[in-house]
Amino acid sequence: MAVNYHSNAEAAEAVVSAIKQAGGVAVAIQGDIGVREDVERLFKESLSASAPWTSWSTTRG
Repeated sequence: MAVNYHSNAEAAEAVVSAIKQAGGVAVAIQGDIGVREDVERLFKESLSASAPWTSWSTTRG
């Protein structure tokens, strides 16, 4: 799972940690989904990870 965050890296990393503790694969990626270039980078970074992504999550803050 790719966990997107705008400014709260700590919250995103907590989500990633919980997913990993449950046996999943996750990565936190910073970006503003209101900025086209950030969205493009977010997808590129998530697709370049070593796992096939089936979910996307974003946190506020």
